[in-house]
Amino acid sequence: MFCSPSKRTRETLDIIVKPCVNEPSIYFSENLYHTSTINIFDIVMLEATKKKVLIVSHQPLLSNSIDNFFTRCKDEHYYNALTSYSTSALFNVSFKCEKWDQISEVNAVLNFFIKPSEL
Repeated sequence: MFCSPSKRTRETLDIIVKPCVNEPSIYFSENLYHTSTINIFDIVMLEATKKKVLIVSHQPLLSNSIDNFFTRCKDEHYYNALTSYSTSALFNVSFKCEKWDQISEVNAVLNFFIKPSEL
């Protein structure tokens, strides 16, 4: 798990981690704060070591990263993430590659975008 070090994201992370049987590895990064100019996908490419990754961060960094990374793949999930990324919303993407440094828009699959109000 990657998380911004802010109080609010730490509180969100505590809610997510609480029901976990095994405590996940957590990496706190200032680059996930909303004022960062780095793309969240760049952080994953450089830092991820696990097969699955969860990022807890802020707006507008989340939607800006999605917009910058997905220049051609503009489906319903993409548009919803850009226009209505609310608190605690989830954007799920998977990549058809073996290593994180190989991720790209070409091997990405946008699985879903969901807001808490839709649950």
